[in-house]
Amino acid sequence: GRNLPMKSRIFPWSTLILAASLIPHHGLAQTSSASAQQTAAASAAPLHAFTSSNGDATDTSAPVTVQLLGTTMTGSAPTRPVASGGPVDLTGELRLATLAQPDPDQSVALVAFSSQGNKVVATKTASATGSVAFTAHPSVSTTYYLLFSGHGTHLGSISPAQAITVSPQLALHAKRTHLAAGAIAHLTGRLTPAESGRRIALQQRTRKGWVKVDAVTTRAHGAFGFTEFASPGKQQLRVVTT
Repeated sequence: GRNLPMKSRIFPWSTLILAASLIPHHGLAQTSSASAQQTAAASAAPLHAFTSSNGDATDTSAPVTVQLLGTTMTGSAPTRPVASGGPVDLTGELRLATLAQPDPDQSVALVAFSSQGNKVVATKTASATGSVAFTAHPSVSTTYYLLFSGHGTHLGSISPAQAITVSPQLALHAKRTHLAAGAIAHLTGRLTPAESGRRIALQQRTRKGWVKVDAVTTRAHGAFGFTEFASPGKQQLRVVTT
């Protein structure tokens, strides 16, 4: 930094190495944590500058004080259920906690946690106002976080959880739509997101409303099927999950 003593600037590489040691590893990303290191945000962390001669490190200066800056990561997402694969807009803002101002030009990751596993979906750079925006396409219900891993003397932070519910979608198809009375009708369908063991009811529309005529359980990949006898006249059929 600009306030470091002149003799510490002779060894900038060692200062950076020691500063980086304050940022612990947390699996998905290099996330700094004040609580993990028992170091309070905005506190002074004493560091030493070192030089090397014949492979031996020698402390050549008095401790240098580096100010650690806490950050906050906010996030927002729609609360309504979405269709599988449909777009979901997630936004957030990265700010310096103690200075109450944006923390721009920092890398922020969108992290997804679901039944399909945990992964970093995308990474973007915060704008001049500290804001970031992502568009996700979840195929199953997913919980998202915005993660700032920390950089230099800026401690990392993570947003509150943003849970996105993916509503089940059912598709039903008939191999033939014009049949003689009494002929066998073959109906197939699929549940998305795919789920085996889910109960699917076939309903027929009557004067009294929708009436269940059959029920099956989904197979692998959410597939299901019905075999019915065609009745005289026009029939309206639908499937629902139970």
